[in-house]
Amino acid sequence: MAGSGESEEDEYILNRSYAASARLNLQHYLWLDNANFQLLHPAIPLEDPHLKIADVGTGTGIWLLAVARQVPPTAQLDGLDISLDQVPPREWLPPNVNFRRHDVYEPPSLDFEARYDIIHVRHLLLVVRENDPAPVLRNLLQMLKPGGYLQWGEFNLSNRLAMRCQPDRSMVEMKGLSQRIREFLPEPLISWPGELDGMFEREKLENISFIRTRTEPYHFGFHMDVLLLAYEEMINVIASKPFTTQAEVNELRHRLVMTAKESRQGVAWNIEKLIAIGRKPG
Repeated sequence: MAGSGESEEDEYILNRSYAASARLNLQHYLWLDNANFQLLHPAIPLEDPHLKIADVGTGTGIWLLAVARQVPPTAQLDGLDISLDQVPPREWLPPNVNFRRHDVYEPPSLDFEARYDIIHVRHLLLVVRENDPAPVLRNLLQMLKPGGYLQWGEFNLSNRLAMRCQPDRSMVEMKGLSQRIREFLPEPLISWPGELDGMFEREKLENISFIRTRTEPYHFGFHMDVLLLAYEEMINVIASKPFTTQAEVNELRHRLVMTAKESRQGVAWNIEKLIAIGRKPG
């Protein structure tokens, strides 16, 4: 994910280990399955041989590398992130794929202005500050050509359902861990994803689509595994902070183990997924 400078990277509540990369890659495929295996909305044209695409907050680069197989080989694809620790080495990339360090909170440099036909963004949930993605959105639109498309996908934590396969299945630990984790987040209140369509409208984007989906029951356990891996990363980062006591860390780790046991008994969070698509006028 994209952040903002060294101090902000220190606030990133996840990490960039090999386990984190595996989690991101699994999360990508589950997200893709939920979107009927569409990397981009069908309304976004991909035929232009001179197409320029940016994946902002690229993480491991897995989305960008998948798109590279669906566009002309002459298209230019850039993966942008504050950290490139999780992307493949240059020698293993297609010739038209590049990765560059980029801060979503910095105004784009001249070589980035109106550069891209398509900008894809996904999972900036823990990067956006003060529950307001407007500064990030404006910077993205500066990078987009007139007539270009922006696609932004997020989990909507404000619209999640606690699911269980039988009425007698306990959710106590799952709900308790979620609440305790939120108390340690830099931004404990995250409600903006559900308002992305309105933000697109205020920025005068055209042809806006706003897609809401949920996980199918047969994937509940898979998504819980991804969430548990994310919780484990968060707990490891929380444990490294000077303000955290050992007792708090022990409690969080115990809750994680107990939540995993509940998950295996058939309980899960079903978090709404949102995708906003819009076209810049021009």
